[in-house]
Amino acid sequence: MFLHQAYLREVSPLIEEAERVWARGLSMASGDTGRLAIGFTFSALEGMTHALLAFRQSHPGVELSFEDISSQAQIPMLREKRLDVAFARWPGPPDLGARLVAGDRLALVYPAELGGVITSADSPALAVQPFIRLKPSIAPGFEGTVQRFLDWKGIRPQTTHRVNESLVQLRMVEAGLGVALMHASAVSHLIDPQRIIVREIESPPSGPVFDWQTGLYWRKDDRNPALRAFLRVARDAIVAPEAPKSREWKFSHDRP
Repeated sequence: MFLHQAYLREVSPLIEEAERVWARGLSMASGDTGRLAIGFTFSALEGMTHALLAFRQSHPGVELSFEDISSQAQIPMLREKRLDVAFARWPGPPDLGARLVAGDRLALVYPAELGGVITSADSPALAVQPFIRLKPSIAPGFEGTVQRFLDWKGIRPQTTHRVNESLVQLRMVEAGLGVALMHASAVSHLIDPQRIIVREIESPPSGPVFDWQTGLYWRKDDRNPALRAFLRVARDAIVAPEAPKSREWKFSHDRP
């Protein structure tokens, strides 16, 4: 009897640990726990936030990490498995799973005290303002759109301030240090309309394009249960523009 009790005391911790490992394995297999690395751009903030709030509620055990980086940087990181999900410019490469999630356009952002002299993107007063722009290495695609707008309007800013983050742009505009061209979808939810004015810029019928779309991308062969769970939640949480049916939420190894 003594030997039996001693044996139970020895093996009980092992049995308990095995049960914990088994339970953890079941949880990971169901997508209730695990890890997801998510890349995103400023244009994806609204749709991504809806998906994340819903996912956090249904899968609180999944650890999330975020990379605020350009679309051009996200796609290689996704292929190299440094990201599990990418919110990047649409359209993307055909080797990735994809879903159109948002549309966006350029917006002119300036301090409210300039509201009397800047009434549109064609106001002469705009050309003499300092412009606050992102560094090209931070958002090359977006900065290309900004430069197309300036070239189209013939604006050659005398002063340009370069920053690393969109939120810094907003704070500098709010402080009266200049004007900026930013993502309309994200800016509209972040500003104080008493201090900052936002004017969306529509693309002309013929000429340069100042709007774009954002997609959600993943590796088609990725069997990570947490990823599959996230895609299912995102499918219901994000109200997206119309997308080609061939690229709407097709999960590799899943039935249509």
